[in-house]
Amino acid sequence: MQVVGRSCKVCERKISVDVGVLHCRNCDSVYHAKCLQGQSESIGELVSKDAICPECGKPFDSVDGSMEQDEQHTRVPRKAWVAGILAFIFPGLGHVYNGRFLLGSMLFLAPIIFMMLVLSIAVASDTLVFVSYCIVFCVYVVVWIGQIVWAILLARKSGAEYQLKKYNKKLIYLCYAMALFLIYEGVSWTTKTFIVEAFSIPSGSMIPSLLQGDHIFVTKIGNRNNNPERGDLFVFKIPGYPPGEKYIMRVIAVAGDEISIKDGVIYLNGKPVKQKSVGEKIFWQHLSEDSWQAFSAEVLQETVGTKTYQIIHTQQDQHIPFNQTDYETTIIPEGYLFMMGDNRFNSRDSRNVGPIPISMCDGRAHSIWWSSGHDGLRSERIGQQL
Repeated sequence: MQVVGRSCKVCERKISVDVGVLHCRNCDSVYHAKCLQGQSESIGELVSKDAICPECGKPFDSVDGSMEQDEQHTRVPRKAWVAGILAFIFPGLGHVYNGRFLLGSMLFLAPIIFMMLVLSIAVASDTLVFVSYCIVFCVYVVVWIGQIVWAILLARKSGAEYQLKKYNKKLIYLCYAMALFLIYEGVSWTTKTFIVEAFSIPSGSMIPSLLQGDHIFVTKIGNRNNNPERGDLFVFKIPGYPPGEKYIMRVIAVAGDEISIKDGVIYLNGKPVKQKSVGEKIFWQHLSEDSWQAFSAEVLQETVGTKTYQIIHTQQDQHIPFNQTDYETTIIPEGYLFMMGDNRFNSRDSRNVGPIPISMCDGRAHSIWWSSGHDGLRSERIGQQL
């Protein structure tokens, strides 16, 4: 039936084209589709859900050919390669492209929430941090790959019958991707600031406990972060130094301890710290991008508090300005730590800059998650707890 030139029963405006118009055969009334969109989102849904004609109160029982033409205009086939690329770049975005907005959002957020929950519990309890990280990483990779495959299959399944949603627009995809990026950055910052952060070891001041090329996890929460113990390894900043510079050293003395150093021997609360030589060993020092140098050092076993570890003594280099073998008797004030490197003759530490405020500490070194050196991968160090 010809509807052009007739008036819409709702807005009373003339109908200029026969697209986007509903015709009720019960009372012969015509309507602009947008005037009835309060009942549903599209013309097809208006009919399939038995939308009511405002004039006669009866369901629309037919759609003019022009309406079918309008519905076909909103059916756009989903492309599997587009869905795959969107899902690859941002997990969940491929599902949004396929009309699964809520599911897509869950596929992005659920792994992140799982990651933060597992890592928080592991770090707070100081157990299985490395194992927990491996589990979280594997779960995330499986979910990421799975949602890519899923998005591709959904696109293929929908074929040419996919009905566009309101959010199937490039601007919406862009806004969604930006929102995901901001969420990811916020979660990343929160994790690194309050839970756990990864660091690499660029210098040799902590040989042999930490080697150049080691990558470690540093925990930010837990009782031992709030109450450092002698022998713990802490990442910290030195007051007055550039804020971007961070160091890692071993806690030798805590608040209330009396410490002094005479001819390289540490005296803690009036007693010399126990040291025992275990022989000579060859170590490697990273000099430049592709240059490593071997050196020999005496390895000693040292015990501070309840922790036993190894340190090295090399031939003292008088040209190193921060080399210092003596330190006057000092009582560590409340809220401070006395820190030293395990490479005793090649370390800038509390012997040079004084006790470090606990407030300048970033966290406690927990475990090694990756290690590579002059001879490639050092697999025996991966997973080693510090």
